[in-house]
Amino acid sequence: LIAILTEKRQLNWIKLAVADVLTGINPSDEDINAFYQENMSLYQTEQSVVAEYLDIQLQELFQPVAEEALLREYSLQQAQFVEEESREVAHILLEVNADQDEAQASDKLSAVQQRLDEGESFADLAREFSQDAGSAEAGGYLGYIQQGAGFPEDFERVSFALTEGEVSDPVKTDAGLHLIQLLAIELEILAPLEELRDAITEQIQIRDARAQYVNLLEQAADLSFNAADLQAPADELNLSIKTSLPVAKGGLMADVEDGSSIFDNQSVIDILYSDEVLLDGVNSELIELSDDRSIIVRVKEVYEPKQLAVSEVASDIAQRLTVQQAAVVLSAQEGNVRESLDQGLSFSDAAEQQGSVLSRATFSRNSSELEQGLVSQVFSIPRNELGIQSFVASNGDIYLFELLSIDQDDEQMNAAALTSLKQQLLTMGGQQEVGYYMQSLKQSAEIKR
Repeated sequence: LIAILTEKRQLNWIKLAVADVLTGINPSDEDINAFYQENMSLYQTEQSVVAEYLDIQLQELFQPVAEEALLREYSLQQAQFVEEESREVAHILLEVNADQDEAQASDKLSAVQQRLDEGESFADLAREFSQDAGSAEAGGYLGYIQQGAGFPEDFERVSFALTEGEVSDPVKTDAGLHLIQLLAIELEILAPLEELRDAITEQIQIRDARAQYVNLLEQAADLSFNAADLQAPADELNLSIKTSLPVAKGGLMADVEDGSSIFDNQSVIDILYSDEVLLDGVNSELIELSDDRSIIVRVKEVYEPKQLAVSEVASDIAQRLTVQQAAVVLSAQEGNVRESLDQGLSFSDAAEQQGSVLSRATFSRNSSELEQGLVSQVFSIPRNELGIQSFVASNGDIYLFELLSIDQDDEQMNAAALTSLKQQLLTMGGQQEVGYYMQSLKQSAEIKR
C-alpha cells in the first residue's frame, strides 16, 4: 500500500488549449439563426408566478426591554447559577495485580515521593514510573476533571481537597495506587451583566413575543381561510402584503437577497403550484418556515411559457457554437498530431509541427500541477500500456501524453515519512474514509498492474 501511495509517474505531454483557438472563431448570424431554428425548444421560458404573501416573524414582534426587567432577569439567573469547578490534574499510577502486590506498589511510590521531595519533576517521574499507558508519556497529565464526571470517588475527593501545585499521599482505587498532583483550579462563574446584556435582552424579547406570535398565527390562519385575498387579513392584523419576483417551479428567476430564502424553499414552491393555490386562486394554509417565521401565500399573476426571440438568446447561442467549433478545431489538431506519429515522427517533432511545446514532468497521486482528472487518468494506466493517451479537461482543453516511467520505492519508508503519511490519511476525514481510500487503491493496483 505504501508503495502505491508513494508511486511517481513520468510523462511527456502537450496541451491543446481552447483559449488558443477562440480568437479565430466568430459564429455568423446565419449559424446562430440556423441553430435557433433547429433548437427552438431550448429557448422557451418556464411558467412562473408572482406571489403575494403575509410574512409573520417573531423578531418583528420584539419590544424594548426596560432596565428593571433586565436587572430582574439577571438576578434570577444569578440565583439559579451553580458555580462549577474544574481541576487540572496529573497522576502517577502503580498497578496492584498478580505481578505487583499493594505493598510493593506502596514501596515504589514512597521512593517516588522521596525523589519529588528532592526536587525532581512530577512529569518526569510519571514518564519513568507510571503504569497508566494513556497518560504516562504525557507526564501523567489527565486534563480537567469535574466532580461526578466518572473518576473513582476517592480519586475525585482527594483531587478536590488539594491546593494548587500540591501532590497527594498515595490514593487507592481499583486500578492501583496513585499519586495525584493538582496543576490548576478553574471556576466557572456567571459573567457580569454588561457582558450578558444583549443575550438577556434577546431572551426576554423572545419570551414576551412568543405568546403574541402564536396568537397572531392562529388569527392569520383563521382570517385568510375564508378571505378572497390577503388584504382583509393584512388590515385586521396590521400586516403588510409583500410581493415576490417571478417564481418558477425551480425557484426564483432572479438572484435577489430579500425573500430568496422563502421562494427557494421547495415546499413553498410546491404549495404555490398546487391546484388549490394556482388554479383555484385561494390563499394557502399557514406555512411554517421555522419556529420563528411563517407565511401565507397566494398567486397574484401567472406568466405562461413563451418562445424567446432569437435576438434575446443570440449571445447564448454564439457562446455555445463557439465552444462547439473550438472542440472541432482541437479535435482536428489532435488528429494532426496522431497522423504525424503514425508517419514515424517522434512525439516531440509531432508536437513542434503542430505548434505545441512538449513538456516532461514527474507526478505523484496528489500532484496539483495538472488538472486532477488528468492525474487520475495517468495513474490508472497499466504499466504495459504504451502509446499516446488523451484527456479532455472540463474546460475543453485536450491533453495528449505518453507514459515514460513508473518509479516505485520498494524499500520500507523511514519512520518520519511513515508518520507523515499517517497524518495525511487522518486528514482525509476519518478512519472509515481512509479505509475506503486504501481499499480502492489496492483494487486499482491489482487490476491495473
